Amino acid sequence: MVVRTITPIAWGGDDSHLSRSPFNLVIGPCNVGAIGVSLLSTGRYGGIIHLTLGCEVGVTSKRKPDPKEQALAQTRTLNPRPEAVRDEQFGSSEFFDARDVVQVKYEMVRRVRVDGTPVTAAAAAFGFSRPSYYEAAAAVDRDGLGGLVPAKPGPRHAHKLTDEVVAYVQQLREQDPTLGSAQLAAAIAEQFAIRVHPRSVERALTRARNSKSGGEQ
Repeated sequence: MVVRTITPIAWGGDDSHLSRSPFNLVIGPCNVGAIGVSLLSTGRYGGIIHLTLGCEVGVTSKRKPDPKEQALAQTRTLNPRPEAVRDEQFGSSEFFDARDVVQVKYEMVRRVRVDGTPVTAAAAAFGFSRPSYYEAAAAVDRDGLGGLVPAKPGPRHAHKLTDEVVAYVQQLREQDPTLGSAQLAAAIAEQFAIRVHPRSVERALTRARNSKSGGEQ
């Protein structure tokens, strides 16, 4: 029930002397989606004004599911942040769909390699970080378009830096030596669906460098 307090006007016998006292008005059954109350009629009985009120009930219809969006979600290619894509082509052409993360990442890589757009600018325009760009570029080189499909989420407790993970961050660091351990940890989380502390990443890279230098001696 929706309860509203109103103040009726009661006559004390003389219209020039009005008394006011609040009371609770229970409006029902407008307990769901009530969007307004309107005055339907008034009447004076026994010196008291009686109000007849009506309310309108509005029901918000649910948005119908989008078949393409459902398909993208099922194949793990639904972009979780399509609103972050600010590239002009994605805003002016129906061919480009910011919800398709594979298309977004591919266009980001193409923009750098073909059009010569700086990495930082391209990554920002497509809603990604610099490590994400290098990850996408390496995935295209390694596996083609299929490499841009996000990996299946792994167990959250899997924090071990395997040789594959270390090789991956080494490649990212070689492509952009300015990448910090926090950025590399974020790239690992996105690529392998595991969480690693930045200090662990830095220690792993140090061990890899020491092992390589020791083997060369």
